[in-house]
Amino acid sequence: MNSPNSTRSTVTFGIQDVLRLIAFVGTAAGLIMTKIQIRATDFHVDMIIYRAGAQAFLENRPLYFQAFSAGDLGLPFIYPPFGALILGPLAKPEWITDEDAAAFVVMLSSLGVLLCLYLVASALLNRDASALKEAATNAASISMNSDRLVPFTVAAVLWPLALLSEPVWLNSQFAQINVVVMTLVVLDLMPRQRRIPQGWLIGVAAAIKLTPLVMLLYFVVRKEWRGIASAGVSAVVMTAIGAAFSWSRTQEFYTRVLFQMGSGGDFGVNSSYTSNSSIHAFLERWWSSKDRMLAHQHTISLWWLALSLITIAIVFFLMRALVRRGYNVESVMLNSALMLLVSPVSWSHHWVWIPLWIAVLLWHWRTATTVHGRRAFAVTSLGLSAMVLFEPPKWWFGDGVNVWELEVWKKIVVNDYTISTYLLFVFVFVALRFRQAHTHDAHPH
Repeated sequence: MNSPNSTRSTVTFGIQDVLRLIAFVGTAAGLIMTKIQIRATDFHVDMIIYRAGAQAFLENRPLYFQAFSAGDLGLPFIYPPFGALILGPLAKPEWITDEDAAAFVVMLSSLGVLLCLYLVASALLNRDASALKEAATNAASISMNSDRLVPFTVAAVLWPLALLSEPVWLNSQFAQINVVVMTLVVLDLMPRQRRIPQGWLIGVAAAIKLTPLVMLLYFVVRKEWRGIASAGVSAVVMTAIGAAFSWSRTQEFYTRVLFQMGSGGDFGVNSSYTSNSSIHAFLERWWSSKDRMLAHQHTISLWWLALSLITIAIVFFLMRALVRRGYNVESVMLNSALMLLVSPVSWSHHWVWIPLWIAVLLWHWRTATTVHGRRAFAVTSLGLSAMVLFEPPKWWFGDGVNVWELEVWKKIVVNDYTISTYLLFVFVFVALRFRQAHTHDAHPH
């Protein structure tokens, strides 16, 4: 008879098994949250408008300068013809309902958030491997033996929290395509193996929705002119595909719709509405009444242009400083912040980049080399997280509040995302100065 010691099996539970378990739990939580998002509402306003616009485009009916019905609402289709074209598969088959199309886009967007988190985590982990080695004794073996496991685990843990953030949650409730567009940009700019030229996916994103063109500043900072050329060629090709289906609508969009957008209620909702977090909305809210705001649109436009140019200069300076120190991921994040600020309309559900910003800030919290640095990144990342995971300050005074009659401090609060982003710029500037001073102290010339 064998002794108990000789028959006892040895079970080893290593660090990789722990990571797999954590990744499994995070993935399960993310899938559950996705299901909750799909079932949270059966009235996905933007998807209804998307499908109506796509049907009008495919059936050669008027697409612009008219309202499409979504319940009691009448909203316009404001995307380029190529955007209407790619939405066609969700609109044309009669057996697909608005709910089916919305569920597909919500699921696709949820997976897009996970993919973006994974790409960002992978880029940071691969870049800062030395910091990871200092953080854990087994980090070197983890990095060598499971290059994808560690970043996927990080992404899986953050995924359900990102889905709970206000921008992503609202994006799912409207069944918007903002996460899809963001995913194209992140795929283009994060380091990975490429089968198509870098810049091409930004061009595709810009043909769907024009604002991603601002992300080309990253290539300007890095003096990568080939990326800009690729994006330009891609955008032209995709636009030409849309024009091949309807030249008249393409001409109408780029000669009339584009230049009149934002001059009134062209977005279906007044651009001063609480949800809009942009420089333009910030300026509109400082007038004493809606009538005075409308009477001074020319002045607002001039101020918007001036502040946008100043913001571009600030972000360019910060991005260049980041790139020179090898912080390319951080530079991309700042570029996305610029894109959201200078766009005339950046609804809350456009700010789906914020979870990625938080992921980067959390990484710096974990890898900061000084106590003060860790505290600073902790406060910044947790503060930003609290703002988007709980009710953002903009909603404290009600939905659709009369912003012109608010007290000054309340006007500031309503502009929460806008002001927080400028504070983030200040934080990055200070962090760069400290990092530079710290480096000089460590390595005197």
